Amino acid sequence: MLTYETRLILRRLLLEIAAHEAQLEILRQILCEQPAFESYAAFRRIDRNRRTYLAAYDLVEFLADNGFQYSEEDCQLFIKHYDRDDDQRLQYSE
Repeated sequence: MLTYETRLILRRLLLEIAAHEAQLEILRQILCEQPAFESYAAFRRIDRNRRTYLAAYDLVEFLADNGFQYSEEDCQLFIKHYDRDDDQRLQYSE
């Protein structure tokens, strides 16, 4: 059984995740409305080694090159969220 304090922390965490998911969805929609945006070109830009998939370190490197610092663990969690075949890699179709 969770303590009251633990439930409050968990509640705040889930609300924070939901808020960020909503913000990401808005940004995704704005990006998709841009006529010059090509999602496959963006995927290939991140997939510098042309392996046809993205690993966590690919995202870390891309984000760092663009001024954002995220850990490999954070990027792995992102991949896990969208990885349908549980291979710890993100293919374009996913």
